[in-house]
Parts: sequence; structure tokens; C-alpha cells
Amino acid sequence: NEEDDSKLKKILGYLRLTKKKPRIITSKGNLNRLVAYVDASFAVHHDGRGHTGLAIKRGESTLVTVCRKQKIATKSSTESELVGLSDVLSEIEKSHEYMEGQGVS
Repeated sequence: NEEDDSKLKKILGYLRLTKKKPRIITSKGNLNRLVAYVDASFAVHHDGRGHTGLAIKRGESTLVTVCRKQKIATKSSTESELVGLSDVLSEIEKSHEYMEGQGVS
């Protein structure tokens, strides 16, 4: 709706104006562990498909974020959560493998 379009334009404007701003990675928290947060929204797009979000953190720093439309339409919010996890699992695995390669288990 129009309210969502307005919010999206504000976010895109902020990102466009701050794209050269450095992102700070802190050394606070447990740095020996990656934590992934995945969430999904059910049937939020006009074609009935859901939306998935992912954030991967190391300590207090967010290293990876993903936000994308799901590839298939689901029949329930539970199924949407499972599809969302399936859609981003490769991103989580890649991040884990990268950290192992850096000597962090």
C-alpha cells in the first residue's frame, strides 16, 4: 500500500546517502560463535508468496543480512517458516565455512 511505499522510499534514500559510510564490527560478545536468525512472513506478496529475512551475527556485530521473496507460495505460516529456512540455509552454511577457514570454529 502507499504507507509501505513511503517507508521503502525512506529506507532506500537512507541507504543511498550512507553507502560510503563505514560499517563497524565490534569485538564485544562471544566471537567464537556465529548466530543466525531467520524469520518469514506468510503470503505478504500479491501472488501469495511469503518473504524471508536472515541476520547472521558474530558477537554483537551483524555480518550478513538477507531479505528476499520466497520462491514458492505456501499454505500456512509454519510452512512459510520452513521454506524460509530452506531458502537461506546455504547462506548460513557459507558463512560457517568461511569462519572455519579463518580459524574460528
